[in-house]
Amino acid sequence: MRNILKILSMAFLVTAVCATTVHAEGEGLDPRPDPVTPTTAGSAARPAALDSVPPPAAIPADATVDDLVHYAVENNPSLRAAFERWKAAVERAPQARTLPDPQLNYSNFVLRSTDRQGPMGRQRIAITQMFPWFGTLDARGSRAEQQAHAAAHRLEAATNRMIASLRAEYAEYYYIETAAAIFEEHRQLLEKLHAAIEGQYASGLAGRADVLRIEMELARVDDTRRSLRDQKGPVRAKLNAMLGRPATAALPAAQAWDYRLMEEAELQALSARMQTHPELRARESEILEAEEALRLARLRSRPDFMAGVEYLERRDASNEAMLMVGISLPIWRESYAAGRREARAMERESTAAREALVLDLAASYEESSYALRDAERKLRLYDESLLPRAEESFEIIDAAYSEGEAAFLDLVDAQRELLNLRDNRARALADQARSLARLNELAGGGIGAQ
Repeated sequence: MRNILKILSMAFLVTAVCATTVHAEGEGLDPRPDPVTPTTAGSAARPAALDSVPPPAAIPADATVDDLVHYAVENNPSLRAAFERWKAAVERAPQARTLPDPQLNYSNFVLRSTDRQGPMGRQRIAITQMFPWFGTLDARGSRAEQQAHAAAHRLEAATNRMIASLRAEYAEYYYIETAAAIFEEHRQLLEKLHAAIEGQYASGLAGRADVLRIEMELARVDDTRRSLRDQKGPVRAKLNAMLGRPATAALPAAQAWDYRLMEEAELQALSARMQTHPELRARESEILEAEEALRLARLRSRPDFMAGVEYLERRDASNEAMLMVGISLPIWRESYAAGRREARAMERESTAAREALVLDLAASYEESSYALRDAERKLRLYDESLLPRAEESFEIIDAAYSEGEAAFLDLVDAQRELLNLRDNRARALADQARSLARLNELAGGGIGAQ
């Protein structure tokens, strides 16, 4: 038994040395980047807060959209899932570069022939190790690395996409609250007018038609307010989903944000940054992965090697130790050819998917840039022309009505026109923010993108 232990120790040592030699030779034949680690792949895209998941903190009552973005990055469950997918992909490369487990075989002669001449064996023990063809382990590791790179880029893309969606929904949330405040103000003014008209009607200074018209206007305003209140529920639920909170959780009041109109040069810079979109980089990693898959498919037609040691213990103590070598026989040529055809098809599919993504990004950029320009054109129109004139017109008619020099319908029409312009201006501001968020996402923007 002592001899057996010595032989096993020597066999394990030989196996370890051979494994190291084969791995080093594979790397020398076809150098590849270092394995992906959490500090070398996707670290710029990976939110540091995802390393641990503390209990969600309370959202301050004066939280801005930027505060909500940071909160969502820390607590969004979809981002945590993408982060864990990336971590799992990182751990595949060390596994792929490792040799298969060695095999230990033990045999005991339970039945012995009485006619056999010479010393009889009692038991034998053997240890063997399979060694893939040169470069196979390296190709497997490189393929796993490209999968990890793609997962890192997709984590970055998911983060940017979530941020853009949150900013867009927050803009809608802001519009709903702003419009509700505008219509509430309008309703208060209509109630004052309604009280005044009813008094005039009671004294015979106004007709029944005037009372009915203002009541109709109040009914329209109330319907709009109810519609806005109903719209707020789904928007709040979407925001809470991105924040990792229950759908009905209370949100702080929407805060206005500083906005400015985009220059054409800035839009062109955003367009140029689309070439580094994380989804594009993920597709490029998939193309490299397909190339490694093709290399692996070609290596399948190469034989694998086996090396081992066998120890035979005889009954007469004339024990023997033998070195063993073996080689696999890759004879199923059609199977290997099919594997190569599959790998080439995967490579063409990855290339075509990247080309399609480039076209989709370009189309999305044109759509979003048009929406941005349209919203900014409307903002200029409201701020520089329509709103100042409507406010001045309402003040003049209101003063004239107080002096009895303007009709009641003129006052209602002027107030309705001012209300609609304020509502449209709030709508345009929200559309500008939504379009800009989408453009920043297309350009690979992150947490600080405005």
